[in-house]
Amino acid sequence: AAAPAAAVLLLLALAATCQACEPAAKSLSGPPTEFPDHEIVDAVTDGVSADSSVFLATFGDDNTWTQALSVDAAQFGFAVFSPVLSSISVQLTDPSGQAVDLSSSSSPVNFPAVDDASTNAGMVGTFYTVPDSAVGVYSLRLSVPGLTAEDLQHIMLKLAGQNDQQAIVILYNDSPDVIYTHVTDAETIVGKSLGLGARMVDSVAHKKMGGVNPPPALKDVVADAELEIVFPDGHIEITPMHDDGLHGDGAPNDGEFGATFVPSQAGQYVLQALLVGTNSVGKFSRTTQHFVQVVE
Repeated sequence: AAAPAAAVLLLLALAATCQACEPAAKSLSGPPTEFPDHEIVDAVTDGVSADSSVFLATFGDDNTWTQALSVDAAQFGFAVFSPVLSSISVQLTDPSGQAVDLSSSSSPVNFPAVDDASTNAGMVGTFYTVPDSAVGVYSLRLSVPGLTAEDLQHIMLKLAGQNDQQAIVILYNDSPDVIYTHVTDAETIVGKSLGLGARMVDSVAHKKMGGVNPPPALKDVVADAELEIVFPDGHIEITPMHDDGLHGDGAPNDGEFGATFVPSQAGQYVLQALLVGTNSVGKFSRTTQHFVQVVE
């Protein structure tokens, strides 16, 4: 019993000594106007913004995949990533139904850096630029001619290993209207509600996307909003996002959309917000992704 008693006395002595100590003042380098830049990042108010949309492509029985691309800018581009990129045929149709010539507008591109390295396992990409584009809804068609479903599965296993994502398409609109999203709960614990907030914002009028005062939402432009949740075991759940003041979205009808769910597993979750609607130019779609670690 002597050793624990001695340890308690030592801790008490250290505590008394610390109470007598005067903490050293912290110096901030820079004028007072820059002091807010030294604030500790808040997981709730520090968000993600994007002028892009991400689509996960899975080829059907006929080895094709088709996706509508909403373009609301005079110039846009899109990237196609896949472990089987060399076998993929890419066809784009403009809003009038005419085929878009992509033969001279492509270049190799690396997969964007993400928190989860397994997401880009085996991925190689091509970026396509479409200058002087017409605003409207385009149709993108990917196909793997000459390959059966069994051939595709075999190549995927050989090239990508554990990554079973056949292709990923990212659409980039050169538009000032961007999506801004943030996690609405600082504690990410199994069994405790976790949510995501999303809004459309004007990136020209509001240069700073995060911080204590996030940019105000553009109202009455979002027609549909949803949250896609990829669980640690790989299964996916999709839930609608609401602007009713009841889903971690602030006041009702303020342009901020929210959705919540209760994590049932420990591990890494991928939360993707999707906002679609119509702005002053035309139809748009935007997505963001958050990699969230949930603990027991």
